[in-house]
Amino acid sequence: MDASVLVHFTDRFGGISQSPYNNNNLAYHVGDNPLDVEQNRILTCKDLEIDFSSLVSMEQVHGTNITTITRATASPIPKSDGLLTKEPRLALLVQTADCTPVLLHAPDVSVVGALHAGRAGAFGAIVPKALKKLKDEFGASMEVLHVWLGPAIGACCYEISRCASLCKSEFW
Repeated sequence: MDASVLVHFTDRFGGISQSPYNNNNLAYHVGDNPLDVEQNRILTCKDLEIDFSSLVSMEQVHGTNITTITRATASPIPKSDGLLTKEPRLALLVQTADCTPVLLHAPDVSVVGALHAGRAGAFGAIVPKALKKLKDEFGASMEVLHVWLGPAIGACCYEISRCASLCKSEFW
């Protein structure tokens, strides 16, 4: 792996948010004090030695929209559950609680990606769509692609019925 690519998963410890968001909440959309969320994000960036102004986040909607990013923006990317970029100094943020964060690095074309793969996104094929976009838009080779799956809820804590209609996909 290219040493210039930083992959990091946070936990809830080390921030300043008050109960019930206890500590390192990075999400503006859950009702936490926005100043605390911003400070948590600043502290996380400082710990990782990245510029806070380079942080790019998404307005995640449990979908399959993947956005190519060419510059930093303070506002979340609207209605997106995936980010891809070729820009070397951008920090992509994907937020999950029980959903799976999927991080991508295509070293042959210097592209990184962050995906929010919840149940709807997974059944909607967000990962295969991102792979297709990497290949078609950037010319990435799947043979050298690096993929990280982050922490997510397990079957021990989350039960859903098997739904045949959700599993109908050309990718499964």
